[in-house]
Amino acid sequence: PRLFSLTIDMLYNTTELSDIDQLIFALPKLKYLKCSAEDSDINVSLPFSLKGQFSTIEYLIINHSCSFNELSAILSYTPQLCPLNFAHTNHNNSIIANLLPIRLSNLTYISLNAYYLKFDEFTMFIENLDCKLKVLHFTTWSEDMTYLDAYQLVEKIFFHAESIKNTSFERA
Repeated sequence: PRLFSLTIDMLYNTTELSDIDQLIFALPKLKYLKCSAEDSDINVSLPFSLKGQFSTIEYLIINHSCSFNELSAILSYTPQLCPLNFAHTNHNNSIIANLLPIRLSNLTYISLNAYYLKFDEFTMFIENLDCKLKVLHFTTWSEDMTYLDAYQLVEKIFFHAESIKNTSFERA
């Protein structure tokens, strides 16, 4: 197949995406993937990619709830990723401390909308990314007051992502 771009809009009743994702990651020419869902109870239980199981996807937009554990599994298939847009939710109580460092040498842009994400979890996510991040857009709906400490926020972000040139933070 010569499919370069794929947009998937899922309505209700689709909760398990691992079979769909594995088929998508096997498409040999796919560069752009946008996946949206209305249901907030989506489950992406992909295994981590084994050596040689890589996708050609460079542009990824995830417009459905996704934990950091689920995102890490997806990222293990997409080492050529440039921009990443996703919505994080802590609906399945994932443990971010268990994540392996992820090398994404082309990743320069992240847009993250996070619900109920603690400051320490956010910084662990940034620390586990091995990339040349230049742009970070971050919006959170969290009661964690640590986000209000601008000095600590900037110190954590720029210490682990020295190449950042543009940031925007919003606490809703």
